[in-house]
Amino acid sequence: MSQDESAGEQKPRKPSVLDKYTGGNRPSGDGPAGDGNDPPATDASTGNEPVRRGPLVTLPASNAAMLDVRFRDGRRQALPYSYLAKAEFDPSVGITCTFVSERVTITGRDLASVYAAISTHAALAICESDATFDEGGGVFVESITIEPVAGD
Repeated sequence: MSQDESAGEQKPRKPSVLDKYTGGNRPSGDGPAGDGNDPPATDASTGNEPVRRGPLVTLPASNAAMLDVRFRDGRRQALPYSYLAKAEFDPSVGITCTFVSERVTITGRDLASVYAAISTHAALAICESDATFDEGGGVFVESITIEPVAGD
């Protein structure tokens, strides 16, 4: 062990291949630089707090890992966005999300913002309306159905 090492001095880190692409701006933490163990930013200044707009709960500054489907009877089911193969929107029919093993159909009115949130992975939750009839004004989720994809 050299005298420098015993005095607690650390040698400068040799640039890595990752530094070439990140400009050397890697996060710091308790472990080696860029080890992935840094906690995500969670303070309110990031603007990353969940926002509820009627039947839609979104995460504006980030992507959600799962879509939480909330039924009016209290049941809930979370589906991973990583399994979302296709999302379709037809204003006269609704939204159809095809996951690897399940198909989610969302019907209602003014669903364009719901579709936009799903297609950008910003939707944390989609909630069926508490009322079974449309009271008018804004997004209205009449029903959500989940069924197995053919072949399961």
